Amino acid sequence: MALYKDCGCKLVELAVRSHLVNFCRRFASSSETLKIQKWKKNLHIYSYSFNWGGLSELAHVLANNVIMNEDGLVVLNKPHGIGKEEPIINKSRIEREKRLRTAIVGEKDFYLNEILPLLAHKLGYEHLETVKIPERYTSGVSVLSSSQELTNHVKNCIQKGKNQGKILDTYHVVCVGTPSPISYKGKVAIQHEQDKICGGSQPILLTKWSKNSAKRGDVTTVSVEHTTLQQGPFASLVEVKPSRTKSHFLRVYMAYMMSPILGDNLYGSRVQNVGGRSLAISPFSDRAKLPQRLEDPMLAALDLERQDERFIPAHVHLHRVEIPDFGGKGKPLEIEAPPPEVFSWTCKQVIYKGSPKVERADVKC
Repeated sequence: MALYKDCGCKLVELAVRSHLVNFCRRFASSSETLKIQKWKKNLHIYSYSFNWGGLSELAHVLANNVIMNEDGLVVLNKPHGIGKEEPIINKSRIEREKRLRTAIVGEKDFYLNEILPLLAHKLGYEHLETVKIPERYTSGVSVLSSSQELTNHVKNCIQKGKNQGKILDTYHVVCVGTPSPISYKGKVAIQHEQDKICGGSQPILLTKWSKNSAKRGDVTTVSVEHTTLQQGPFASLVEVKPSRTKSHFLRVYMAYMMSPILGDNLYGSRVQNVGGRSLAISPFSDRAKLPQRLEDPMLAALDLERQDERFIPAHVHLHRVEIPDFGGKGKPLEIEAPPPEVFSWTCKQVIYKGSPKVERADVKC
């Protein structure tokens, strides 16, 4: 843990002062900037997560990532690191620290709303607007439309499906270790508990709760299903189907399953390796709030050194989206997005190489 004590706190302090703007320019020390430059020069594949030169270049990338473009409905395979719009920065210390831990060293701030005019021009539209996109640090299916009427139609279809109890989104995640259990289908709940030591609150996953607590809104219930598609020597490829994803549900859920998402610096340290065994620790402990720390063999498999861990992106991909009754007569629109190159490379390095057990031979990452 000495690494985080020696340089992590200093970096956090500098970043908070500069209100979480570009790491390279405003919160890295000269030595950190040198490390970033060396990292990019060596061209590790993780550097591609923030390797866009500007809005024009990124618009070109997005245009090449179009999955579907029909009658004003445009579906992209969104890269990791692009949010919908610039957030209103919550100036509380807790929120600033959370934003820091989800960011990647050296990334630039790009938001879809500022790129849409350029993208619309490239695709021959006067206007494009967002309908449904995953959060900033999740890649995958992103739905746009060329009119408010079409946007309303898609959103109404999605809402009707949710009202019928359908789970419409399917995520693929790379997780450290193997989930316990390897598969699950049922209901859980998320509750925000006050952190009496550091202030703020922590999302806690519950498997038991009272009906009254749900009625009062003290807990939020979530229908969820997960299946371990592939197990490897260091990590697993897991398919997760949640009914909602607010409160960082996917990250909290996989940490509860003893297999935190690779690159999750928010909740990944809720599981610690002690004597070769994975143990859950209190989410309120100081250690649980540190950046994720991988074991040396896994770092070597990823071709990383200890100081490079902060470059690892969160491995969460929105693989599939269903829009119920989109074409009428109960016919849904089903859209799939292949995983990004970074995601696939990680699977090969830590799941498929020397994998002792294949859960499903037809699965390709």
